[in-house]
Amino acid sequence: LVPFPSLMYKWTIMMMFFLFLFFVGLQSIPTPPQIPPQFYSNISLASGLNTPLYPGFMYYSNNDSAMIYSLLGDMGNGFYTNFTSLSQVNSSWIFVTGQCKPAYGVFSDLFGWLPYSTYSGQVNCNGSMCDYWTLNITSLDFLGLLSIGNTPVQLVVINQLVPELNVTSTVIWDFYEFSPQDLPPSIFDTPDQCFSTGFICPNGSVQEMDFVFYHPVEDYDLNNQNVADFAGDTCFICFDGYSSFDQLISLVRIQVNTSWGSYALCNYNICQTLNPLTVGREGSFGIGPESGQCSINQEIGSWYSLTKESNCQEPAAQSCAWQEIGLLKTIAVDCLVSQGFFQACDSEGVPYATAQMILTSAFESEDIYIGGCPSINKTEALKLGRNDTRIRNRKSSRSRNQPFLWETINQASRLLSFNK
Repeated sequence: LVPFPSLMYKWTIMMMFFLFLFFVGLQSIPTPPQIPPQFYSNISLASGLNTPLYPGFMYYSNNDSAMIYSLLGDMGNGFYTNFTSLSQVNSSWIFVTGQCKPAYGVFSDLFGWLPYSTYSGQVNCNGSMCDYWTLNITSLDFLGLLSIGNTPVQLVVINQLVPELNVTSTVIWDFYEFSPQDLPPSIFDTPDQCFSTGFICPNGSVQEMDFVFYHPVEDYDLNNQNVADFAGDTCFICFDGYSSFDQLISLVRIQVNTSWGSYALCNYNICQTLNPLTVGREGSFGIGPESGQCSINQEIGSWYSLTKESNCQEPAAQSCAWQEIGLLKTIAVDCLVSQGFFQACDSEGVPYATAQMILTSAFESEDIYIGGCPSINKTEALKLGRNDTRIRNRKSSRSRNQPFLWETINQASRLLSFNK
C-alpha cells in the first residue's frame, strides 16, 4: 500500500505540472495586433484569388475615419487606367483617370474586427513568419489578416453574394513598406471638382445610336442603367461575365444628345453622378484622356449612363438628353458561350478583338452555324429566368466602372464594418 501522504504528494506534483503547461500555453497565444490608427503604405490589391495584382498606395486614418487608396490598372496590351478611392465618415468618392465620381458606401475600419478574431497559427510570408487572425461571420463571410506584430501584411475579405448558390467575392489587400505616421486631416479633404457638375463635351448633336444592354431576364428598363457600344460591352462582359447574374444581351436604338457628361455609376436603379441631366460617357475602364469622356475610343469602346432624370419620355424628367426608339434584338448569354465568346476573352487582353467579333456576329444573324444567335422574346426570356434561381427578383447592378474592383470592394464593405 502507498502511504496516503506520498499519494497526495504525487497528485500535487502532477497538478502543478499541468497548471504550468496551461499557463505556458496561455502565454504562447498572442493577443490580436493593434494596427496603428494612422499610416501610409504601399499596397497591391486583387479582387479574386486568380486575378492580377494592381499596385498602388494607401493613406489611412482611423482617427479621422478616412482612407485614400490609389491603384494603377494594367489592362494589358498597353492600356492603363488609374483608380483612386476616397472614403470619409459620411461619403465616398472615386477618381477614374482623374475624374471625380460619387460612390457607394462610407469609411469602414479595415481592422475593427480584430478584437473578436481567432488566432489560427502562423504562416510563412515570403520567408517571415506571420501570425494568422481569422473571423468567420457566416459559413460564407470570412475575414483574415496576416500580420507581423502590429504590422499588417495581407488582409483577405470573402463576402457572400448569393447565399443559395454559395457564390462569393474575394478582395485581397497586400501591405508593404508599411509606415505608421501622423497624417494631416487635409489629406482627406474632398477636391473642389467633386462638388461641380463636371464638364460637358462641346459640339454635340441629337443622333440615333445603337447600344448594347447586358441585363437580367425581367429587367428591360433603360432608366438608371449603364449601356455600351459593341467594343465597350465586350470589355465589360469579358471582365464581368463569369460572375454576372445578367442572362440576356439586348441591342437597343436610342436617340441621344451627344453633348456627353460625366459617366455615372448605376446600380440597383440608382445612378451616382455629378450631373444627372446628361447622358454620361467614358472609355472602357476609364481609359483615355479625362476618362475618355469626349474622345473617340474606337479601339476600346465606350460606356454610357442613362439617368431617369434625363429621359425625354419621363413625365418628371428634368432634362431631355435621351429616349428609347426601340428594341432591335435580344439574345441569351448561353448562345455567346456556345459561340466561344469567353474562350476568346481568356485568350486575349483588352480590347478583346476576337470576342468583339463574336458579339457583333451574334446580332447580325439568327443562324448559329455562321456565328449568329437566335432572337429571344420576353416570354421566352422569363421561362429562361424561372429555370435559374440566380436572377429571380434581382435588379440589374452591373455598373461598368471598374467592375473587377470597386463593386467587389463595396460588396465587402459591410464585413469590414463588423461590430460585435
